[in-house]
Amino acid sequence: MPPRKIHLIKAAQAMPFIDTASRLGAPVKALARQADLPLMSVRKGEGVIGESSLWRFVELASHCPRCKHLGYQTALDHPIAHRGQLGGMAITPGPSLQEILEIFFREVVTESDSCDYRLVKRSGQTWFTRQLVITDAADGWQPELYVLTLIIQIVRLCAPGDWLPSRMRIATRQAPEDVPAEWSHVDIAWGWPRTELLIEDSILKRPPRFSAATGRPTPSTAHTDRDKMLIRDLVDQQIRSRQTGLNHAACELGMSSATLKRRLAGMNTSYSQILADRRLHHGTRLLQNSDISIKAIAETLGYSAVSNFSRAFSKTKGISPSKWRINTSVPPES
Repeated sequence: MPPRKIHLIKAAQAMPFIDTASRLGAPVKALARQADLPLMSVRKGEGVIGESSLWRFVELASHCPRCKHLGYQTALDHPIAHRGQLGGMAITPGPSLQEILEIFFREVVTESDSCDYRLVKRSGQTWFTRQLVITDAADGWQPELYVLTLIIQIVRLCAPGDWLPSRMRIATRQAPEDVPAEWSHVDIAWGWPRTELLIEDSILKRPPRFSAATGRPTPSTAHTDRDKMLIRDLVDQQIRSRQTGLNHAACELGMSSATLKRRLAGMNTSYSQILADRRLHHGTRLLQNSDISIKAIAETLGYSAVSNFSRAFSKTKGISPSKWRINTSVPPES
């Protein structure tokens, strides 16, 4: 019997999972000891660690309250924004989404030797595929959640900020899992030989919506409507990463807060108005397409209290979130 291959990953790449698990209240130190994860090396970002120990830690942490979608939450907490960064890994900008993905696939192997990511053309469709290299890991579902969410974020560098694939195929599970509410309308098939995500060819040809060097909109985005859409998409990213704020948005766009204020005023809007609109948009979708609590929705959208979300929702819709959810729910078939 051939010896089992040892899979290593850079210690620094484990830190996002530690950060998110800690934020969600998991007992990180105890779980790290149980999973044989060298927490000190991870925190210092020194050298490499055994990849299986990281995934054992993630699996154990996913059973803690609020950590059911730990892989998904970790990717949202440490998003790929238009600055072109994944952890400490630089993603070289390319002229199209396809080239950005291909560059990412080449660079990601420097972080872990268990990555086998590809774009595969099949029956006229293009799929992102992830071949499972570590097949004896304690659990592959959370890593899959993480990788799929990262790929979705990379696609959103070029596609609209709320883009989702129409179809996914999952390798580590035979039976359906509870997926994040955002994916509720994605057609997901379970028990496939590899994990796959469908990307439309028209999307693959798109250029980045932001320039990677400065974060400024590319020349093709000079039109007012296009600028407004770009800023809206940036605010969507901020909501996901819980880093909202005019100053932060201005920094991301490579301009002063005063300049951004003037630009938005010229579009007959403001940062606070866009933020309120996008929170309402995402809140409405979550109310309609998921059964998560209104308190959890408020937290997801970055409200400091559920009452603030309810007040903002009622002001716009003329009805409370709970009553709106009841009124829009589909009655069961008789």
